[in-house]
Amino acid sequence: ERAGVDVQWLSELQNVGSTVGIGLDQISTGFKILEQRAELASEGEKGAVEGFARLGISAEEAASLMTRPQELFERVRVAISNMQDPSLKTAAALGVLGRQGDMLKPLLTMSQEDFSKLADQFRSLGSVATEQDAKLGLSMGRMEAFVGAAFTGMEKAAATPILEYLDQHMGEIEPKLEHFAEIIRTV
Repeated sequence: ERAGVDVQWLSELQNVGSTVGIGLDQISTGFKILEQRAELASEGEKGAVEGFARLGISAEEAASLMTRPQELFERVRVAISNMQDPSLKTAAALGVLGRQGDMLKPLLTMSQEDFSKLADQFRSLGSVATEQDAKLGLSMGRMEAFVGAAFTGMEKAAATPILEYLDQHMGEIEPKLEHFAEIIRTV
């Protein structure tokens, strides 16, 4: 868990989002905007206060949720999904997320039942990442970087003497390469 977001929950959100064409970048942008709007609400900015109020979240509550972005996002998502009127859902999404609310609307307006079913299906398929998976992923990324660096070092160590030799003897080698190329072209 980092920055108030659980890896497993974010993985479920990403998987469910993918079923309606929403990627992790869009979700991440949504988090940033939602946190900014919560900060504006905490400062009393009228539009942000009204946006959260439509969802039953006071400016004070939005301010306290800024440090818990997962909880803030879930509160917004569940509040919007529970609305009956599609036009109110759209207005609520736009009110707290601006234009990003329109992009995230398919995820935000999905019923809690559908969201839970999809999340359960992804968990049963084993495609939901855990904290351990995230740690292993970081380790794997580091290992790939080190292995890549080692191979680069080996390539450099092997190539340097050859390149130095070629550079020092190019005058002798060039006529032989031209002769060899001529033979190949005539065959």
